Amino acid sequence: MAQDEYRTRLRDRRLLLTLAVGLPLVEVLTLALLDIPSGFGLAGQVTAPGPFGVFHDLRWLFVFHDSVVGFVACLLLLIAFRSLLTALLVRSAWPGRPPGFRRLLGYALVSTLVAAVFLSPWVTLLFGAAVVPLSWLFFGALPPALATILVLHHMGIDGGWWRRLPPVRSAAWMGLSFLALSLSALAVAGRSLPVVLGVVAVTGLFNAWAWHHLVGEIVRGLPARSRRLAPVTVMAALAVFLVAVVGSQIGFAARGNEDPGVWVAGDVRQGVRAVLLVGGFASGCCDEGPKLQSGSDAIYVEQFSYLGLTDQGDPLPHSGLVTDADLSRLARLMEAQLANLAARSGGPVAVVAESEGTLVASVYLAEHPEAPVDRLMLLSPIIEPARVTYPDRGEEGQGMVAGYELRVISELIDEMAPFTISADGALVESVRREAADLQAALLGDHPRIEEVAVLPLADAVTGPGDTDFEIEVIVVPGFHGGLRGRPDIQVMIRSWVLGEDLEGSAIWLTVNWVIAGSASAWQVPALDSIAYPAG
Repeated sequence: MAQDEYRTRLRDRRLLLTLAVGLPLVEVLTLALLDIPSGFGLAGQVTAPGPFGVFHDLRWLFVFHDSVVGFVACLLLLIAFRSLLTALLVRSAWPGRPPGFRRLLGYALVSTLVAAVFLSPWVTLLFGAAVVPLSWLFFGALPPALATILVLHHMGIDGGWWRRLPPVRSAAWMGLSFLALSLSALAVAGRSLPVVLGVVAVTGLFNAWAWHHLVGEIVRGLPARSRRLAPVTVMAALAVFLVAVVGSQIGFAARGNEDPGVWVAGDVRQGVRAVLLVGGFASGCCDEGPKLQSGSDAIYVEQFSYLGLTDQGDPLPHSGLVTDADLSRLARLMEAQLANLAARSGGPVAVVAESEGTLVASVYLAEHPEAPVDRLMLLSPIIEPARVTYPDRGEEGQGMVAGYELRVISELIDEMAPFTISADGALVESVRREAADLQAALLGDHPRIEEVAVLPLADAVTGPGDTDFEIEVIVVPGFHGGLRGRPDIQVMIRSWVLGEDLEGSAIWLTVNWVIAGSASAWQVPALDSIAYPAG
């Protein structure tokens, strides 16, 4: 009887339903008024169960502040708002007679503060992934963030949260919430305001349902669970952080150990199809040309050097360390190397660029619309960089505190690994400086040039959920920055530079769209018209 009553009481929880549905609708209408549609996918999370709400708040805060004072003031307001909201949601979802409101408010305040501390590093990495959209930043941030949320989700309900882990059934509800919030973002991506409002209202109803069951599972499980004194929950959250940091160290170390390779001059006969291969971040030069050429007499592949050319016109070998460079300087080096290669081959050049190389190519083509280039293949293109930004050291501006925290994390990883992207490095600085031009140029149509973009499926997690591409796009299974060395992609490159058409899979393109829309729920919101107003 009690169980049946518990299952049918959601309809009677009017405060829970009002808050869970009403606040996401208010957020959507506010975002529509401010012209920030990139935040629609996050709106349903304002009343999501457990630390999902804190995760939502931090991502907004990290993007939308312009001074330390403003950050602190907004942080205090968010802590107060989140604590009050959590206490109200928990109280309205409590099975039977709830504890006093002051006690629940105390639980909520502690849970908000602890969740903010443990989630802050992962929000910072997601912020970095919006500055330079690299999928491995997203994958380095979201799994540990979700693990942290899973470990801490009982804090606002269980006063002894620190000495016992949450029950399995409540953890299952958190997993279901992650799925529902992801699908909500997919459903609103690129949709009209009425559709967004309808989807977000349904998401709010799910949040109420999830709170109803989550609180019930935790409360009913309290007497049967351990009351040990050891802070197992805190240790579990710290373990998540340590595992993620060590994993990042291993990954960055592997990327930083690429050897330069040896340049071997090839035969650049007149009439041979010349190809400039532009590697990405942490790539060495210059032994990839012969590998891609694969003994073919029909093409000549020369690798772009991030150091420029010798006096004899040959690319200078280098390790991956030199690729953290200013994009405008790299565009000038590309101009010189392309002019040299076009003169030697007697015709226009095909450019095949990957990752950071796609940024270099975009800057170059924007500055040189009459470039001696007739074909452009973009592998692992960095789509819509600098959706958020932060000022230089010592200056105030949007994302100021997030920028400082990003510097701390990048310096920490750099101490443990030989090479990583620096938050103050030349590459990131030039991306922030040229943000508006890069967003307009990358994957934009150049009428004189035949273009195609080859996207690894993993990069869908950092792509905007509602992107409409102006050029031909092919999606392939794979990870960012690892395409040009794959035999199947090399075959694709050789056939395409010689004029053959490519045909991608509609299935993979659809999967890419689904992943991009779902993953947009966990990105930070973009500045949109606030940073880059129309006109």
